[in-house]
This record gives sequence, structure tokens and C-alpha cells, in this order.
Amino acid sequence: MVQTELASIRRELNAALADQERFEALALVELNQDRLLFLGTAPGAAAGLEASLEDFLLRLVTYTESHDQFTENEDFVFYDLTGRQLVLRYFETKTRRCVLVAVVYPQKTYKQAVKKLAKTLKPLV
Repeated sequence: MVQTELASIRRELNAALADQERFEALALVELNQDRLLFLGTAPGAAAGLEASLEDFLLRLVTYTESHDQFTENEDFVFYDLTGRQLVLRYFETKTRRCVLVAVVYPQKTYKQAVKKLAKTLKPLV
């Protein structure tokens, strides 16, 4: 992956964090290479969220048995005790398998925004 593609990915995800009040954090991982392409938090994100999300992503890429359960255009949603949603959106290109991870503030909608973001990122990966 060339630096310009990574810069475009970072630009899109940073813009989503800055422009919307729904995402507390965003991450993008490539499953083929077990590579973290992006991890960022919103300015008002909870303390320690980035480190916790990084730990989760490490488990996500190393627990390869679960990768077969991912299907394109389907969201996997987990909730924490505060009502925050952790949304995983899987997508593929011809050569790469990626997971967009969005941490959504409590009581905020996410479906259209996550779908649009994944669609925007797919040609950049």
C-alpha cells in the first residue's frame, strides 16, 4: 500500500471523527496482513479509549477463526456498560480483507454513516 493511499485513508477517517458527533473512535485493520491502517479518537473521547480499542483490535486480528464469520455488508455490534456501541463493518477488495471499527457514542445512530464510510474507504485500500 502506497503512502498516498494511507494518507487518503487517514484523511477520510479523521474527517469523520471531526465532522460528526457520533463517533468517539474509528479504526481500520487489514486482516490479510494483520495491519492497523488507522486508529484515532475524537477530541472528547474517554480517557484510555484508544489503548482499549488497540487491545481489542489485536485480539480481532489474531483470533483468525472468527474471520470466517465476517460477511460483507453486515455490521457486528457490541455494547459496553455505558451504552457505547462498538460496530465492526467488514469489506473486501480483490486482494484485501478489512474491518472498519467505529466506537459510537451512546444513543447515536450509525448505520448510514458507517456504511458510507466503508464505501468511501474500499477503493482507497
